[in-house]
Amino acid sequence: MPTATDVRRSKILEGVDAIPPFPEVASRVLSLAQDPDSSAADLARAVSRDASLTSSVLRAANSAAMGSRDPVTGLPEAVVRLGIRSVRDLVVVDCLPASRRQAPGMVQRQLWMHSVATALCCRAIGVFLHGPDPEWDFLAGLFHDVGRMHLNDLFPQVYQKFWESELSDSGWIQAERAAFGIDHAELGGAILARWDLSKDLQQAVSQHHLSPAELSGTSLRVAAADEMTKTPLPDSAEEIQLTAPESVESACGELGLVGESFDDFAARVTPLVVREIQIFASIP
Repeated sequence: MPTATDVRRSKILEGVDAIPPFPEVASRVLSLAQDPDSSAADLARAVSRDASLTSSVLRAANSAAMGSRDPVTGLPEAVVRLGIRSVRDLVVVDCLPASRRQAPGMVQRQLWMHSVATALCCRAIGVFLHGPDPEWDFLAGLFHDVGRMHLNDLFPQVYQKFWESELSDSGWIQAERAAFGIDHAELGGAILARWDLSKDLQQAVSQHHLSPAELSGTSLRVAAADEMTKTPLPDSAEEIQLTAPESVESACGELGLVGESFDDFAARVTPLVVREIQIFASIP
């Protein structure tokens, strides 16, 4: 006979089908960003199909973090100012089911900031270690905690208690499985499958809490970036600091990002993470 936890797990997985599909505009923007023959004008046309995204791109281009005094009023000019990669990032970040604002809830805001910081660190790890596709690493890092966002949305009071308990990584997984019959990594993989995103992305998201020794490729880089951007993060992006690995058996250790290597990486990457989050946070 199914237990109450089994029933809750089944309902959670059945509910994944009710999650809205991955936005068509975002899929189009991803495709254009990966096409070397696409232009800023192509990207502007794709973004212009969505009024909310158009507003977000214009606001980001005019944000203080961009350091420009001359206001941008046209979408093509905004795309040129930000760059194709940054526009792609803005559009995809907008797909996260969590808010960048404080009002909807501290946990969701923290999850948003952690996800964006992890994505940026994951891309930087790919570049730093000459990985095959740092932009793919960015997407994997961005979506690695989408299952946590969904569980928090479904069970905010339970998740608030988890958050206040300051659980370890293994503690989170155990607490989620005990409460819901499923953990956020498995659920995140199911959500990416619902969005029809790459199986490689699904795998990276669903596996990022396995033992680092069992991981490789994008999954390992996501796990390492996750270690560096531990929650809770500070409320202000300017105060973000990357967390050094506690042992060589960590995901960072598996990648050789320990000691002076980690310090060098953190010194280069932290200012970039802070600047990018400020740009993302400037949009409503």
